[in-house]
Amino acid sequence: MSHFVLDASASKLHLFTFAEGLFARLAHDLRLTVTEASLTAERAPSGEAKVHGSFPLSAIRVDGVMKDGTLREDVLSAKDCAEILEKMRSEVFGGARSDATLKVEGTLTGDTFRLVVSGPNGRSSSGSAKVTGASGEGSETVHGTIELSVRELSGHDVKGPLGAFRIADHVRVAFDAKFNVVP
Repeated sequence: MSHFVLDASASKLHLFTFAEGLFARLAHDLRLTVTEASLTAERAPSGEAKVHGSFPLSAIRVDGVMKDGTLREDVLSAKDCAEILEKMRSEVFGGARSDATLKVEGTLTGDTFRLVVSGPNGRSSSGSAKVTGASGEGSETVHGTIELSVRELSGHDVKGPLGAFRIADHVRVAFDAKFNVVP
């Protein structure tokens, strides 16, 4: 069995949210980034790999607004970003406490990655995706995109002020993860 640990400094994990509803044009599609995570992986001789770990909700930051596939970092104020993060942490992920974490469990079989994310509220969402990967000297990288359900994680629709819009049920998780071999 081979053991790996995530190299957070060489990895990227982005969350994309989407606004929908009658006044969705007044809301924003967002890109958020997870800035720290503690993930490990074990790969069996058969090639199947198990990934597990967590990341603190405090490690999520708002990068900006997505417009026509382009990140715009100049649209939101620092106050807007703080309010968005508070709403995401408490209403989507179910953890308003500063030490709350999301737990991650996954299985990679061939090129299919199955992921389960569990929030501090005990609710979880799962998804699967085709991934690509590469081996390097003492490391493995995995790239892919998975969609998770907001309703499954939160237990309800997440709405904007006065219910004018809501966050779409899916959150897209795009990852480019580098795992280093643990000797």
